[in-house]
Amino acid sequence: MKRTTRINSLLACALLGLVAGHATAATLRYQNSGDYNATVAVTGSYGWQAGGGGPGGLPGAADTIRCNWGNNLVTLTNAAPLINNFQLGVDESGRLVVNAGGLLQTKNSSTVGNNNVATGQLTVNTGGEVDVTNVLQVGAGASTTGILTVSGGTVRISSHLWVGSANLAVGTIYVTNGGSLYVGGNIGLGTINASTASGGKGSLFVQDGGVLNLHQISSVNSIQANSVLDISGSGVVTLPGNYIAVISAYTNAVRITAYAGLGTVGIDYNNTNVGMTTLFAIAPLVPPPTDVVWNPAGNPSGTGKWNEKANWTGGVVPASVTEVQFNVPNAIPCTVTNLAVAGYLDMGDTNAGGTLIITNGGSLNCGVTNATIIGDSYNALLDVENGGSATFGYQLKLGLNPGAVGTLLMNGGTVYVADMFYLGFQGGTGMAQIHGGTLYLSKWTDDLSEIQGTSVLDVAGTGVVVITGNHQSTVNYFVSTGQITANGGANTVMVDYNNINAGMTTIYALGLNLPPAQESWNPALNPNPDGLWNDTTNWSGGLLPGNVTYVNLNISGATPCLVTNAMVAGVVRINQSGGGTLVITNGGSVTCSVVDWACSGYNTAGNLLEVEAGGSASFANHLWIGYTTGGSGTLLMNGGTVSVAGMFGLGWGGGTGTAQINGGTLNLSQWSTSNPGSIAGASLLTVAGMGQGGDHRQLYQLDQRLCHQRPNHGRWHQRVLLL
Repeated sequence: MKRTTRINSLLACALLGLVAGHATAATLRYQNSGDYNATVAVTGSYGWQAGGGGPGGLPGAADTIRCNWGNNLVTLTNAAPLINNFQLGVDESGRLVVNAGGLLQTKNSSTVGNNNVATGQLTVNTGGEVDVTNVLQVGAGASTTGILTVSGGTVRISSHLWVGSANLAVGTIYVTNGGSLYVGGNIGLGTINASTASGGKGSLFVQDGGVLNLHQISSVNSIQANSVLDISGSGVVTLPGNYIAVISAYTNAVRITAYAGLGTVGIDYNNTNVGMTTLFAIAPLVPPPTDVVWNPAGNPSGTGKWNEKANWTGGVVPASVTEVQFNVPNAIPCTVTNLAVAGYLDMGDTNAGGTLIITNGGSLNCGVTNATIIGDSYNALLDVENGGSATFGYQLKLGLNPGAVGTLLMNGGTVYVADMFYLGFQGGTGMAQIHGGTLYLSKWTDDLSEIQGTSVLDVAGTGVVVITGNHQSTVNYFVSTGQITANGGANTVMVDYNNINAGMTTIYALGLNLPPAQESWNPALNPNPDGLWNDTTNWSGGLLPGNVTYVNLNISGATPCLVTNAMVAGVVRINQSGGGTLVITNGGSVTCSVVDWACSGYNTAGNLLEVEAGGSASFANHLWIGYTTGGSGTLLMNGGTVSVAGMFGLGWGGGTGTAQINGGTLNLSQWSTSNPGSIAGASLLTVAGMGQGGDHRQLYQLDQRLCHQRPNHGRWHQRVLLL
């Protein structure tokens, strides 16, 4: 027999795990470019989209803000209302500039360069201020780029600073021109825990007039092998306490440098600043060279490493302004084992170009002014091994002049090219052998100039080429001419746009399993529809979702998606401009690992997430059931388990959500007691199947830290039903 039960305070605490929450939270995207104080509701074309909880619809204390509209630029010149957090570069690139008079304050952790190969940039100029409560990540998501520039302004972080904190992420920070960066917790470059390497790369440059105030730095692992803290000019770094031994170990390992390794790091305790360790830069005795030649024959005791001064003409290691030439016949290969910088490379300009190898932990950064040439007039080889990386701020040309062969061999690692990438540009021959790692290309003109003559780009093994934008047409043309091949021509070249990497063209060899960045459930594409998640032909891109994939069930009228075994996703969104049903049956499971929101019923009606006995679903962040106005969704549990690591909301943003817990266990870690809170409007949570005398509290295994609070929850009596 069904009954409606009024819940006493003890049961409500155990059942709901009520915690002090916030008003309705929204994730707000800034449309186009403009002033921070603009809203689309007012301008009609630019500003914050609807839903902000602050004054006049601006972002408020519960809101997450995003600058991610085609590399848009948002400027702030006044004190903005308090926000929950910011995310710059989410799926698409975006920039935020805080100028004089601007003040941005957050309540929670934030990111610069969030996910999906996007670039996020935060610039704080003179007179601007940014306060981040908790953690700041710069280069937070896999393969993202994050850039923080503190040019005369002030950035304060209450907890840790992680730079290049994910695999293949590149995070860069500049503190200059009187700027100050305060870090209240630990610091990690190329790590997310100051313990283990993330696979990313972090660089922090404290330049003329810049001040970096650290609270702590772990020995050995705060700065990973491919990352660096560099000081130049009048830049200063301070630490409370005596860190001489720790800093000396980092300088000996060339992870803390001065003037990109050309100068000396000064280390002082208790003199410059009482009770503190102070780091400063001592300029090199000679100015950085404008050009050098690799000539290790002059250093018979050397080991062929880039950072050995005697291997270079003039006895000085290249700097960021240096033209680096490789043109000495029979010279032994040059090996990069840690951070190396150059203005640009010219390999094979007047004689044999030799070989440059970037090994595990090595990274090469070239400037933005001149093109790097591998094989100018003579043959040359650039070899990037697993764990190595190279960044070219301008063009990269392989095989320039007639008779020259320039080769890029990648067995792993990453290569980034910020401008054009050419093979055989002026009659030479360029060979790009991408047999491991990832080659990222920012520009591709589609005028067929990228690969000329007998030049070839070959992908094999785990090698991948990622190009910004949609270039399937020209890539397929080069495949047809034999100028783009797989495994030397013995295999099929796979060309994808917007699935594996959102907004990107991805080239790889058949047989390499790459999880897509996004996929939409579209079983109408399957000539033999079976409705199964694990059938690739039911997905729009023909690829099975992986643990980084944003999965969308957003095609109206699509048959339900059935999960019958263990599946993974980044996040699952049922109905974001569409609709659908996801059913997890006995033996089926969906594990969502990306820390971003999931939903059932975003902005239209009739959406269902159903979990049957023996099924399970877990979400690494929030789960919204019936989110925005006009959206309705249902969570139906007839058994199994559902676990939510973030907030749980029914009708959170103005929609209507229903949770019918007829069996199984719903595990919640967070619950908002604010009005409207986790159950809003006409939304309803019902619990059934336990019988009249059942202990309903066992349905909710909540974080015990939340249960000590016992707020007034009388208003929940109309919305929580035990049946």
